[in-house]
Amino acid sequence: MLIGQSELAIDKTGQLTLPPNYCEAFKEGAFLTMGFDRNLLLLPSEEFQNMLRYISSLSITDPLARSLLRFLLGNAIELNMDNENQINIPKNLLEFAGIEQDIIAIGQGEYSELWAPRFWKKQIQILQHPDANNDRFASLFIAVV
Repeated sequence: MLIGQSELAIDKTGQLTLPPNYCEAFKEGAFLTMGFDRNLLLLPSEEFQNMLRYISSLSITDPLARSLLRFLLGNAIELNMDNENQINIPKNLLEFAGIEQDIIAIGQGEYSELWAPRFWKKQIQILQHPDANNDRFASLFIAVV
């Protein structure tokens, strides 16, 4: 399970060393694509395949479905992790996410989000606003059993 935050550095060639706790999650491979919040989604191969199956089941006659396919799959890349847990992030994805030198990796359970620190800082400010959270999450049923 991918949880928590990790501050990582990326070199000028787009090389990123993943945190040790990511090794198990990505041992069978990984995919990287654009995220919905000007971030990147880093998914284990199995999770990417699950997402692909679902997206592929949508009707291509639906313009929204076609846009989703273009967005997620048209920008996806299969990653190869080397023996030192390093991956190479393509320039177009780095530019999309505004990532220059540093990356904040945010575990999301089955996948991870990669953020430029300046955009993650804005996201934190939104998420930590208690008055807004009372209303924001009210429609979700979250139970602790």
